[in-house]
Amino acid sequence: MFTIENELFEQVFDNTVQIKQCRQVIIHDTSHNYTELRGKNEYTTGRHRIRLCIEQSDDRWTFLGITSKSTLLQKQSSSSKSSYGWTNNNYFWINGECHPNQSSDRIEMKTNDIITLIFDCNNHKISMINERTNAKYELLVNTDHCSFPWQFHVNLYEANSRIRILSI
Repeated sequence: MFTIENELFEQVFDNTVQIKQCRQVIIHDTSHNYTELRGKNEYTTGRHRIRLCIEQSDDRWTFLGITSKSTLLQKQSSSSKSSYGWTNNNYFWINGECHPNQSSDRIEMKTNDIITLIFDCNNHKISMINERTNAKYELLVNTDHCSFPWQFHVNLYEANSRIRILSI
């Protein structure tokens, strides 16, 4: 059972990324620069699902995951101690540290992929599912590092990358 809430993009670290189309789309400019974006919702209890479409990606660097609301926005946000998630260069991130994916299922976020993120606050766990590959990944979240409330957290690098939040 999921709590249904419509997530929207709300905060961006700098002007290299624009929020468009009723805050459902983010678009990186033509540069190659890291920048953080966050959703508007705060997650503290229950299970929550966000579906995304990777509308444009070179499949080199996109981070999807969570961070603690109390953490300030930053350029290289995946390295913050409260950062948990996945990058499409086949790494996962725990406490801001990257770890190579040892699974036989490569972490991919290619153009037109549909990605589902699940935030299970009660069990301190997040999951990512790629609908094209059927690959599922899970991370346990240490709430000493990533305290509640959690926020949906994206870090973009690739020029012209574009992500859309889909209706559930």
